Amino acid sequence: MSDIALVTLPDGIFDQLTSLIQIDLSSNNLVTLPNGIFDQLTLLTSLNLEYNALVTLPNDIFEDLTGMYLRHEDSNLHFDGLSLGANPGAPFKPVVNAGADLTVQPGTAVLFSGSVTGPWGGFVRWGWVQVDGPYSDTPVSGALHLTDGDTAMPSFTAPMAEGELYFKVVAAPGHQGEPTEDYGHTFSDPDWITVTISSTPTNALEAPAVVDFALLGNYPNPFNPSTTILLDVPQMATISVDLFNVLGQWVHREEFPTVAPGPSRSLPLEMAHLSSGAYVYQISARTWKTVHRASGRMTLIK
Repeated sequence: MSDIALVTLPDGIFDQLTSLIQIDLSSNNLVTLPNGIFDQLTLLTSLNLEYNALVTLPNDIFEDLTGMYLRHEDSNLHFDGLSLGANPGAPFKPVVNAGADLTVQPGTAVLFSGSVTGPWGGFVRWGWVQVDGPYSDTPVSGALHLTDGDTAMPSFTAPMAEGELYFKVVAAPGHQGEPTEDYGHTFSDPDWITVTISSTPTNALEAPAVVDFALLGNYPNPFNPSTTILLDVPQMATISVDLFNVLGQWVHREEFPTVAPGPSRSLPLEMAHLSSGAYVYQISARTWKTVHRASGRMTLIK
């Protein structure tokens, strides 16, 4: 489908072609792409969008391309992965947010809540590193170990010594591989977060007040076989999580009878009994006078 001067593509054009592994849409005049155009193409390994007129892309457009890597070239000059170069919007740089600065007590568990905006969804590689000062790019020698440091939400145990710790995060599109600007991929600009370790019992150390229910997503995502949903909970609630497959069929329910109020409450899910694929989950949080609902998407890869 290259070199035929395509300007637009119909919605759902690839929905029935679930076995596709390569698509070449290069050298057309595509200005944008329909939402969800690649959602069914989990086997796709090569997608060439070079030399179009793309300025922006729909958010999460590549999220379900779980078989896709960053573009690379092997010794036989065979190209594979995602290529977005030679477009007005390239390199379509992700924009990351490391989250708000934190104040915690010594020895407590610390969880970051990073996020990324742009067209990448779950098609993002994360990189967190401890640095020697706010807005510094110098890594700390003997840095603390970050569990899941290649996800949006790594964690660590705060040291017993009081003081300040600084962390930098960047993100790049892809499931693995090294991004280059030549192919329309690049690391995001970095963002930093400061973690203050203090044993002083002040109001600043108390969990921040939560005003509204808010779904913060799940991590890791994609996952195998377990993941954790994070939710801001302003009141004591009974919460259920329902999972649906891509056909809209209900496949699983998890109940959390008593969830205390507070930020970033964890709802762990174990999905070893389900098959690989994309799922929609729906949260129902019941308080004494109302029900709050929210939904998100997750991908299980075995």
